[in-house]
Amino acid sequence: MPQRTLPRFEETDYVTRVFTEHVLCEMDPDVALIWFNKPDTSFHYKFLASEDTNAILHAVDAAFGRILAAIMRRPDANDIAIIAASDHGQISSSGVADIATLLTGAGHKAARGSSRAINGTDITVTGGNMGAIRMVDGDMDRRDRIARWLLQRDDIGMLFTPSDDPVLGAVDGTFSTALVGLDHARQPELVYVLRSTTEADAYGLPGLGLITGGVPVGGGMHGGLNRHELNTVLILGGIARGGRPGLSEAPSGIIDIAPTVLDLLGCKAPASMRGISLMSADAREQVVVPEVYETGSGVFRQTLSVVCRGQHAFPIHGGRVD
Repeated sequence: MPQRTLPRFEETDYVTRVFTEHVLCEMDPDVALIWFNKPDTSFHYKFLASEDTNAILHAVDAAFGRILAAIMRRPDANDIAIIAASDHGQISSSGVADIATLLTGAGHKAARGSSRAINGTDITVTGGNMGAIRMVDGDMDRRDRIARWLLQRDDIGMLFTPSDDPVLGAVDGTFSTALVGLDHARQPELVYVLRSTTEADAYGLPGLGLITGGVPVGGGMHGGLNRHELNTVLILGGIARGGRPGLSEAPSGIIDIAPTVLDLLGCKAPASMRGISLMSADAREQVVVPEVYETGSGVFRQTLSVVCRGQHAFPIHGGRVD
């Protein structure tokens, strides 16, 4: 492995050579996966459209081009499907709101989620531009007090609590964690999203939001519900059977990649998978109008736009209502 640098030009070249020279040629698998760890880190630390970030973007594009060229040289090139995807977008950070420190100052001794020791603390808090707040001793009264305190803060954009209701959370003014797919066995007692807007950053790119720290102010962040960090790339190409070029307006996402791969291999997706094959008619043709939800308490109002496909919901955009 090459020594790590930022931007990671050497790593990008290395993983491309391994993929084209070893994986495709020597292993010759039925399914192959390559993940480029750029431009994510450069977005975080070098900003979204800096000279360094643009340079590594060009390098990754060129690396992907080398992979496509290697595939096209194969005698079975027409039988190979190619899926290109990103797991998230990013927006630029506009300032810091250290939620863990602020909660400690408000009387709730907090440990950051990355801490190795939580003895003597009341809560744990993860961060970025959103995070989970967990009650160390399971005290729901403390959870409710923290939620009401957060609802009064200008730096909070959204707030979620577990609930039996599919939309409204257990605390007045919050959304249910079920609305964004966080209703699972390990769900936290409280989830916050820091405030963001769709305004342009210093490079003219849309999306600005607060962070809890971790990267320099101005650096990119993801994890929240701003439409510009939710937008992802998902392209399916090289399909010999039944495919046709075009842009689908149907709701789809990362959960659909595995069922698509299984479909292309002639395998049936298990019932536990919530996604569908992108080769199916439903994936290509279904157009759904987003549902818009709103809730709040006092001066705090929040909204979330969601597109539903069957039992699965795809959040489109969420944030605080001014």
